[in-house]
Amino acid sequence: MTEPVDTGAPARRMTKGERTRERILACAMELFSESGFSSVSLRDIAARAHMTHAGLLHHFSSKDELLLTALERRDQIQGTQLSDGEGVRSVAAVRRLFADVIVTVERNLAERALVSMYVKISAEASDVEHPAHTYFRRRYIKLRDVFGQAFAVWFEHVGRPVSQARIAGERLIALMDGMQLQWILGEGASPAGTDMVEAVEQFFTSYDFTPTAAELAAAHAAIDARSPEEFTPSA
Repeated sequence: MTEPVDTGAPARRMTKGERTRERILACAMELFSESGFSSVSLRDIAARAHMTHAGLLHHFSSKDELLLTALERRDQIQGTQLSDGEGVRSVAAVRRLFADVIVTVERNLAERALVSMYVKISAEASDVEHPAHTYFRRRYIKLRDVFGQAFAVWFEHVGRPVSQARIAGERLIALMDGMQLQWILGEGASPAGTDMVEAVEQFFTSYDFTPTAAELAAAHAAIDARSPEEFTPSA
């Protein structure tokens, strides 16, 4: 993760076609967050975007393509920045990753629709025929690899058994996904949304990690640098 670089160059304006594509994508993500993937049709998305079915197909050839594009966009906006396991071999890199996780959870509280989309589609994708099945399998393999490697470096640093690193990473994934699901299920099924941040902070504290204010600020800056500009269907 690096600090954003101000080149002084003005941002490139989107073409009409790019704006239309973004509007379609925003509407698809809205509908996926409301109803999941299977219950939404391309005609539903076209209607939400105030265009014809044929017009939508000019920009996206299938609902599968729209879904995978939506998941990639969700990762840009919400996902923790992940390299492969080779990228977290120093204590400094691990501290950046752990701070990034905390800030990502905090910022996700302002993106309920994206969290809902992720929760619903990940459940549907347990079906091997689902178009996002491979995406989620690869994502969880990568998460286990990166967090397992990160905790191995961290445990060696703080004097904990490195043999417990992989299970610590798996517990972190389970904690984040489980609390997101409870939050989306609604009042009565979960604690207050802010407790998700507290739970992740307490998890890291139990493994002797507490981020500094500077590390959290750097994580916010890094997420801002890699996130696309906000776009809403009505824009």
